[in-house]
Amino acid sequence: MNRLHRLLVGLSILTLLGAGGSWGQTGPREGEGVGPGSLYDLQTVTTISGVVISLTPPQAEAGLPYLAYLTLRTEKEKIKVFLGPSLYVDKLPVKIKVLDKIQVTGSKVTWEGKPVILAAEVKIADQVLKLREPNGTPVWSGRGRP
Repeated sequence: MNRLHRLLVGLSILTLLGAGGSWGQTGPREGEGVGPGSLYDLQTVTTISGVVISLTPPQAEAGLPYLAYLTLRTEKEKIKVFLGPSLYVDKLPVKIKVLDKIQVTGSKVTWEGKPVILAAEVKIADQVLKLREPNGTPVWSGRGRP
């Protein structure tokens, strides 16, 4: 089982057990730190633009929650952008598609030895998907549900 698959299964289990609302809080609390969202750092917030070249792969078991992400090609690199739990992202009014030109604001951190962005906001044309509050708290943690 590869690391990403283990991460997705782990997050699914946490969500099913009711702990999914705490995933992605700024800074891990005791007993937390399972997903990359626990790494969100206000000191590393950046804005990048690029073209979406891939989206979260289809899930083997329909109906199970998973971590939604995309891969963005910028002028400098290809980088994975974590959006949040599928249970939240799938309900957003705007859908991100491959080849969309987007702008992402979020915390650039290292996850499993590679740079990733933990998205706070995604702009597609004139539409904005808000994923985190200015302090880094995920909107799916209890506020701002669609």
